Amino acid sequence: MSLRSWALGVVVLAAVGSSAAACAQVLGFDKPYVERDGGLSSSSGGTGGDAGTGGATGSGGAGGTAPAVACTTVSSCPGQDTECSQRVCTGGFCSVSNAAAGTAIPTQTSGNCQKLVCDGHGALTLIVDDTNLPVDGNPCTSDVCTAGVPSNPPVKPGSTCGGKLTCDGQGHCTGCVSPADCPGMDDECEARSCTSGVCGFLYTAAGTAVMMQTTGDCKKNVCNGMGAVSVIFDNSDAPASPSACILEGCSMGSPTQTNTAAGAACTGTGTVCNGSGACVACLVPTSCPGADTECQTRTCTGNACGFAYQMSGTAVSTQTPGNCEKNVCNGTGGITAVADGSNVPTNGTVCDIASCSLGMPVYTPVASGTSCGTMKTCDGAGNCTGCTAPTDCPGTDTDCQTRTCSTSGVCGFAYTASGTATSSQTAGDCKQNVCNGTGGVSVVADDTDLPTAPGPCFSAVCTAGVASTPPKAAGAACSTGGTVCNGAGVCGVCLPGATRACCGSTSSACCGGCDTCLPITPCCCSTVEACEATGEWGSCY
Repeated sequence: MSLRSWALGVVVLAAVGSSAAACAQVLGFDKPYVERDGGLSSSSGGTGGDAGTGGATGSGGAGGTAPAVACTTVSSCPGQDTECSQRVCTGGFCSVSNAAAGTAIPTQTSGNCQKLVCDGHGALTLIVDDTNLPVDGNPCTSDVCTAGVPSNPPVKPGSTCGGKLTCDGQGHCTGCVSPADCPGMDDECEARSCTSGVCGFLYTAAGTAVMMQTTGDCKKNVCNGMGAVSVIFDNSDAPASPSACILEGCSMGSPTQTNTAAGAACTGTGTVCNGSGACVACLVPTSCPGADTECQTRTCTGNACGFAYQMSGTAVSTQTPGNCEKNVCNGTGGITAVADGSNVPTNGTVCDIASCSLGMPVYTPVASGTSCGTMKTCDGAGNCTGCTAPTDCPGTDTDCQTRTCSTSGVCGFAYTASGTATSSQTAGDCKQNVCNGTGGVSVVADDTDLPTAPGPCFSAVCTAGVASTPPKAAGAACSTGGTVCNGAGVCGVCLPGATRACCGSTSSACCGGCDTCLPITPCCCSTVEACEATGEWGSCY
């Protein structure tokens, strides 16, 4: 590629007394630079530590020692890594490791007789490099570096510049008929020309992107308007994120990473972000799958979900009166029935004594002739004889049994069919009280008796008679307080972890980072805002 115009630009700038910062812009840098130790360095202000000298626009760093910041990983340390400064986490505290002074960075500007190196304090500086010749591809000029200053002086008149073409002593190759007669090669940033027999070049407009790019390096290769390729910062060229809980970005041409807020929904190795860039199974027990019951409670230990089980044999609150059994925890989260001789049936009579044996109801008739009411006696078979109406008979009428009096004056009971629902029910407990066919009441699972969900982003669920209200999946629609569920029971305006561009700002702080920004024309600063765990849009960054 030709750098003849690059050399001319340096000469013009020198003639008008331009600053080193202006030279830096000609060399292809879109960041302000200031003089430092004979070269160019970043104008950002100094940081804490040894008292430093601020740049052209920044203030000097204050002396002293910055407060120690605790860390578990490098990503939890504040700041950003650059080519000359890397964050480190040593002994549980954050610090910075600066590259040695003189370390060259990968991105250089070809042909400027300079080299971008680290200054040993985490910043960049330019040093003289007379081996970085300003090759302009013009056989009628020489490529020269003199103490860091590039130049392309013309060769002597008559020097050959290809075929029958000769140099005119002013840096021009003459004698061409068409561009193809001229020396050099056409590429994306320049094309040979032949005007009135004089060879030259037509340059692609500055800022035009070339085909050769590196995806995700926060930079863009563009034509500089003088036939060469410059590398500029491109904050839209962010690298791919290694985790659903890390938001990749760019700052001044360097990749940045921002951890998604703790509690944001994620997919892959878990379901929720831990705030340190990892997608884990849980942060709190309530974010784990399943439901808490009398026999088990969810746990979250080391970001892993589990259960804590109630001791085997612990009685639960739901029991069936009079069935000679007791419902207890089985030690693994479930419920089992064990024999309970104290839970005697309630449908015994004066003539038929109820008891329990090995968990089964037993009815024992009293001796014949035993009194069971006025002018009534037991018949020895469990019946009270001598009644004229059911109300003469002992016992109580319920949903599951009614007293009877036969035509022969014998008391008895008529039992409601097994499975018939009773009038006494508990709404939303996923259970149903039904008659057992022998006058008693049993509790059975009823997965249609759904509990009441605590909000629009919770589901009401019955599972084998156990009620639960788990959060709806992230992305489910809702209408109270927002439009979309965040996966943790909150109805927000956006899905946690989502991002959107922040455009339309007209503030001077924003417009300072745009290529063009007029007071009457809003510009886009290429910033984004992320959806927080609360389901609300956060701040631009």
